[in-house]
Amino acid sequence: MSPVADDAAAPADLLDQQDFRDYSAAGFEPAAHATRLVSGDEVDISEVLGRLSYSIDFLNKRINEQVVRHYGSLLNQVNELNSTEAAMAVIRQRHQALQQSFGRIKSRLTGQYTQIQQCHQQIVRAQALNETLRQVDRFLRLVARLDVDMAAGSSEYAKTALHVFELESILAETDLSGIVAVDRERPLVAAHKDAIETHARKTLGEGLVEQGQAKVAEALQIYSNLGVMPARVKALLDGFVAGIVKEMHRALDMISLNAEMKETQQRTTSGGGVRRVNEPASAVATSNVAVWANILWTRTERLTDAIYADAVKLYLLGKVLARKRDPITHISFLDQVVELLGGDLTTLFWQAVSQNLDKELRLATKASQFLLQVLQAGYPRFMRIFHDLFTRVSLVSGSVFNESEKSSESQMPLKILSSFESAYVSRSLTRLLDTVNAAFPEKPTPGQRMTVSRDDVDKIVRTVSSELDVAKFDGHLLRLAAKNIHKALNMYTVKCEHLTPTDASAYQIGVSITGSQQLSIDILNCVAHLEASVWRLLEDFEGTAADAPLTESLNNMAKLMQNVVEPLFQSFAVEFEAVASKMHREDYASRASSQAARVPTGRSTETSVYFAELSAKLKWVAREILGRLQCDDDTREWAMSFSARVLEIVMRHASMTRPVNEQGKLRIAADMTQLEYLLNQIIGAYDLKLDADMVEAHRTLRAFRHLLFIDLAHIPNTPQLAHLSPVLVIHQILVRAHPVIPLPTQVFGWSETEYSVWLDSHTTAQALDALDKCLGFYVQDVTRRGETQYCIEYPVARSLLTLYLKQYADA
Repeated sequence: MSPVADDAAAPADLLDQQDFRDYSAAGFEPAAHATRLVSGDEVDISEVLGRLSYSIDFLNKRINEQVVRHYGSLLNQVNELNSTEAAMAVIRQRHQALQQSFGRIKSRLTGQYTQIQQCHQQIVRAQALNETLRQVDRFLRLVARLDVDMAAGSSEYAKTALHVFELESILAETDLSGIVAVDRERPLVAAHKDAIETHARKTLGEGLVEQGQAKVAEALQIYSNLGVMPARVKALLDGFVAGIVKEMHRALDMISLNAEMKETQQRTTSGGGVRRVNEPASAVATSNVAVWANILWTRTERLTDAIYADAVKLYLLGKVLARKRDPITHISFLDQVVELLGGDLTTLFWQAVSQNLDKELRLATKASQFLLQVLQAGYPRFMRIFHDLFTRVSLVSGSVFNESEKSSESQMPLKILSSFESAYVSRSLTRLLDTVNAAFPEKPTPGQRMTVSRDDVDKIVRTVSSELDVAKFDGHLLRLAAKNIHKALNMYTVKCEHLTPTDASAYQIGVSITGSQQLSIDILNCVAHLEASVWRLLEDFEGTAADAPLTESLNNMAKLMQNVVEPLFQSFAVEFEAVASKMHREDYASRASSQAARVPTGRSTETSVYFAELSAKLKWVAREILGRLQCDDDTREWAMSFSARVLEIVMRHASMTRPVNEQGKLRIAADMTQLEYLLNQIIGAYDLKLDADMVEAHRTLRAFRHLLFIDLAHIPNTPQLAHLSPVLVIHQILVRAHPVIPLPTQVFGWSETEYSVWLDSHTTAQALDALDKCLGFYVQDVTRRGETQYCIEYPVARSLLTLYLKQYADA
């Protein structure tokens, strides 16, 4: 083992002993170790000391052993240390010599550095002095030039402003205080600057008032040359906003409003004492509320005038700022202002106006409940004042503002005003519904009419017209008003529908009109009057937001009238059909059957017996029902529709009447002629004519009369029959073949009235199928009898029926 390894192993053996671990531990504290050894209750000090002495002796013995064992190595190390000390002594001597050389160099360099530093300071001071002298010279030259330019007058103020700005820049960049020549000129420069700014402020004010772009541009150029243009524009904007806020406060100030109200009362009151106005919500009389509101609206108009005046100035200012540019940087003046303000000039203006308007309205309405109620009740007028403002502003700004499209600057203020919208809309609906409810008596007394009168309808129309007029300037408000009107008109329609009678007496034809029928007519007349009045109002609002809601209400009214009229005339049609079906019990085949009823007018033409009853009922409907209706165009439509229906019923039964000889055909033709005369009398009361206003019905009637007398062989080739229903044509052919070819009444076991009802509920194609079955039934009967020939009517009927079936199948 090497000595080094042996040295490393010996301490390791020593450290492995338990008694020496505490002494070799890191952070060993002798005092603390000694205290721990003697701190026990039964510790023997002598024993502890003996153990320590033994340990010391043991350690000394081990050290001696190590020294003896490594004696040679230790001597070599001592010799090496001696040589190292000699080398270190030489190095130390050389280091000291180096230090002395460094000291000599340092002292020499320090002197030279001091000299250089002093020279540099002299140069810097000389340069500063030279710069100061240059600035003083420049300052004095600019002052001299400034005096010359100022003497030239205001036309040179823009150039003079550049000199002032440069002078101020010199004073700001260089400390020239204490220099007599400079200090002497400073008051003069300040005076010239004040004069220039005064001129610029006056020129800008005149330019904005007069809308003169040249003056505004001149003032802005002066401010730009002075280096204060963005700040001056900002100050101008703040001034506009401050003035508008002041005007807002003045317009909504309750104290001054009440004082002005008192003055108005004193001027208008004649005679005795004057009522004191302390609190409008409780003390102002109802008659004075309108006067108080007019004062508020007048002040609001003055407020909008002030806003408009400032807005016009601001838009002109914006246009000039956008056109002007810095000659050096080529940045527009507007961009410089936007950079300072952090936004567009006009946008910031309208934002400030909107925010302050919102704030003032909140404070004012919170302080006075009466003011809140006036603003809510007069919301359309309040809104219209601002609409007029933005209409005027749009002419200046170039934006679009109308009842349907709003400009960007108007959206925020109008949104603030809309906080009063819901209350106004609610009151508007209440007014409309109250007007409708007032028209209907809750519990009609005996003898009192159950439905509304025309005066009541006129009141409703006036209320509707008023609501539309006050809201027509704004599309959104007009839409809300129209919705309220729609609700009110629908309520009117529903109430009328509930009043409509449905008992049997409402649908019968008697000696005189029944109470239920009169009530139905009254309802129809009032609804028609309301419908016509609203249609006239709607003519002024066609294509607006009110068009759709009001049109829907009018359609509901038309539907109600149709629901009242249709059952009435359908029931009348049933009675007329019952009368027309009586012609099937008359004899149209024998010569002795000419005992016919004479026409009430004294004409010599013979008519059938049933026709007297038919004529009486027609005259009753014309007199008692149609004559009492005052529904204008609707009445004419109903008269024509009812006339066409009666004509259809009579011709249908006449086409099925059998057997008929030539004399019977003449009687049927006389019936048709007299029916035409009666129908012309009915619709003639409405300036209508059968041949002019009911052309198709008149052609059908003439074609049917012609069909009665036309030869069988000519029927397929007669063009007039194109105006007749194919069913009537086939009926006439089958009637001529009576009794060999049966009608559907015989085939299916129906009565003529039942068959007529069946025809009303089925299509023409289905009716032709039923007639085809009749021909088939006839063919089967001929085959059953063993006959080989058909009657002469069968081929004509078959050919026409085949043609009709194909025609309606293709349709």
